[in-house]
Formats: sequence, structure tokens, C-alpha cells
Amino acid sequence: MKRAMPLVGALLLLATGTTSALADGVRVADEPKMIAVCERDDPGDCSGGAHVFPVVFETDYLQHVICHEWTCGSWDMDALRSGAVSVRTYGWYKVRQSQAGDPFDIDWSPEVDMKYDPTAGTNSKGNAALDDTVGSRMEYPNNNGDLRPLRPHWCTNTGDPSRKGDEDYLTSVTVHGATGSKICSGIGQINSQHYAADLGESWQEILHDFFTTTGTNPDISISTGAKYYLHDGDDTCISGHPYRTEIWRATATDSNETRVKEELTGPCTE
Repeated sequence: MKRAMPLVGALLLLATGTTSALADGVRVADEPKMIAVCERDDPGDCSGGAHVFPVVFETDYLQHVICHEWTCGSWDMDALRSGAVSVRTYGWYKVRQSQAGDPFDIDWSPEVDMKYDPTAGTNSKGNAALDDTVGSRMEYPNNNGDLRPLRPHWCTNTGDPSRKGDEDYLTSVTVHGATGSKICSGIGQINSQHYAADLGESWQEILHDFFTTTGTNPDISISTGAKYYLHDGDDTCISGHPYRTEIWRATATDSNETRVKEELTGPCTE
């Protein structure tokens, strides 16, 4: 039987909260460790928790999403990097918005959330875009001034605002060279390629171009420095008590952290 985890200073690492500053910069925070995905055929399939699967967020879920939302084969890397930050931010937002008792965090269908296909192989360019932007997400200040992940939207073409909850937050932007047939909120996938390949913009510039604020709303920030779960670690013994550990990657320092996952039963020898 597992027992409640005590505060073990030798291993329990406390995540630093985000700050209220709005400029782009390093703000250390934990990414979601897992995301609960509804893999359904019919709308009601996941209502009771069936067909819901926990997936490691950074190194599994995002790798099986990025190239279904952005065209990895032929697009410029900065377009893909802007997509990597967009899908990471959206998934992070969905996990944060889930309430206790919700059967899942996100749907695997692009008609509902993002297309997730664990049966398809990952793509080296897509994985590189995620690696190049690891720890990065778009944030906005809530009413208390604390930064929270934005809910970014995207489609083939773009022009309307992204939204913060049910409120207009971001202003529409001028689309240069758009070729899509849809108008929707947020960043244009095709437009991100045009901005990268034809205008020479970086992924940060692309995101700021599309996610611009309206009225008196503060600007979004592109925050870096998030920590993400890598894998479970070895069991260890501290003061005669056994603990199971897990390994997290600290992107701000490019180093690994060992954290207590749970306390195990029985004595142990150090």
C-alpha cells in the first residue's frame, strides 16, 4: 500500500510560480505532466471515462499533434516553431481548465480540439520544432495579474480575434498573402509559413504578429523556462524510508531534476 507523500527536502523540488511581468522572458513553471485524451468514435464515448488515456504531455502528446496541425514536410522551421508553441500552449490551457471530476482534458479530434494520432510515427522536423521551443508558451495576465496560458486558435487562414475565455482579447491582424478559404480566430497556419519563408520572421515575431491585443488589454508574453516530465526515476532510500522518483527537465538551466513521486511501504537501507 502506498502512503501519502511527506515533505522530503532532499528530493521534493518546489516549482516557482509565474510572475506578473508582461515582457517576454524566463518564468519557471511546471508543464502538465500528463494530459487525459479522449480517443472516441462517437461524441458520447468518453463521458463516463471510457476511451480516455493519460498521455505524457511534452514527449508524447505534442509529438503526435504538431505535424497534424502544421505542415512539417515542406514548411520553414520558424513556421513550425510558431506552431509548436501554439499547440503546447493550447494543450496546457486545456489541462488547466479541466475541473475535478472531468473525464478527460482534451479531445483527439481536430473538429473539437487538436488532431492527435498515436498510431502515426513522429516527424523529425516537428520534433525539432518542439525541441527548439521547449519550455515556451504564450501567456496573458488574469484579473489578479498572474500569467496564465492563452487559449490560442488557428486555422488555414485567419483574421478574427483569439479569445480569452468568452471575451474578445486579441485584435484581428492584416493577413499578407493568405490563400486559405476559412476565416477564424488566431494564427493562420498557411500565413505562418508566409511570414517565415517570405518575410523572414522568427517564430517569436510570427506569434506577436498574430496574437496582438485589443483596447486596453495587456500584451501577451512568450514565456520560457518551463520544466517538463521526462520519465520515472529509480527508487531511493531517505532516512530509512523508500521513495519512488521521477525525472523532470529544467529548460532554463538545461539540467535534470529528481523529484519524489510517492512514498513506498517498508523500511529500507541507505
